[in-house]
Amino acid sequence: MRLDAPLESKRLLLRTLTPRDAEGPYLSWFQNPDVLRFLEARFDTHTRESIEDYITAANDDPAELLLGIFLKNAGGHIGNIKLHYINPNYKRADIGIVIGERGQWGKGFATEAIKTIVSYAGDVLGLHRIVAGCHADNVGSCRAFMKADFEKEGRLRHHDRIDGEWVDVFILGRLL
Repeated sequence: MRLDAPLESKRLLLRTLTPRDAEGPYLSWFQNPDVLRFLEARFDTHTRESIEDYITAANDDPAELLLGIFLKNAGGHIGNIKLHYINPNYKRADIGIVIGERGQWGKGFATEAIKTIVSYAGDVLGLHRIVAGCHADNVGSCRAFMKADFEKEGRLRHHDRIDGEWVDVFILGRLL
């Protein structure tokens, strides 16, 4: 799915990615173990071509909305956010986010991007519920979702392995 026009917040611009965006910092994020640590993408090898293919597939999928997160003033691509498994029958979707630029971690950009896309999901897509999964050890991500009015709805004990250790996963949800 593609946006007709970018979404804007106070400091951010969220827009549909194009294959050309794979030439920017995107690839370097997906080769950085610190960025990949909590992402399912950590299990794959990433190339410019694989990222281009991923962007194209997301843009062509009516059940997925993949957006780049760009700083409004500087214009830099700092991360991505997506709604996926968008289900118009049940009016719900899952959400995932990555702030790939480590220098931008801890500045509230994730929360701002989450609030922006959630607003779009309710107002434009007519969704009723958004769900996120968050590794219990990923304190920054959990905090960002909680600040965006998500609630912890459950805990999946020893659900994933990170760095060879079992970790819990929180299920976070928000009604729109």
